[in-house]
Amino acid sequence: MAEWVKKQLRGEEPELPCVTQLRTWSKVGDPMHKHFKSIARVANPEEFSGWTVRSLISQYNGKPFLSNKTHTMERHGDKLVLCFDVHSFSFLARKSYFEQVEMFPKLILDIGFVVESRESKYLPECLIGCVRIMKFDPETELVGISDRF
Repeated sequence: MAEWVKKQLRGEEPELPCVTQLRTWSKVGDPMHKHFKSIARVANPEEFSGWTVRSLISQYNGKPFLSNKTHTMERHGDKLVLCFDVHSFSFLARKSYFEQVEMFPKLILDIGFVVESRESKYLPECLIGCVRIMKFDPETELVGISDRF
């Protein structure tokens, strides 16, 4: 999570509307949980061969998608933990994932997170967090990516 977002969440700086929306969204049981967007971008598409893979990367690379059905959220004290379940992805995404899993060690993947604004009072939308995954081992659990606020 960006340092400016953390400062606003701690009350050290005035809140932007997108941070106010994040605060509301992060409350357990909030109906805005369906507004969570993920943006995934393969940073090294030239490393991948095959018509299907290259076609999927060129078509969907960097495009935001609502990940409302693919994640769960829990609060553990001052930590917010999001768990994404690949088994709940669409058929095409699951099929692509499992067919290309052996290529993941050479993958460089940038993932950003946004809470979608559906009311003008929360605009403009802001990227609230991001992560770069390199040399990804799909068997490894990504512990510690969540951040404190």
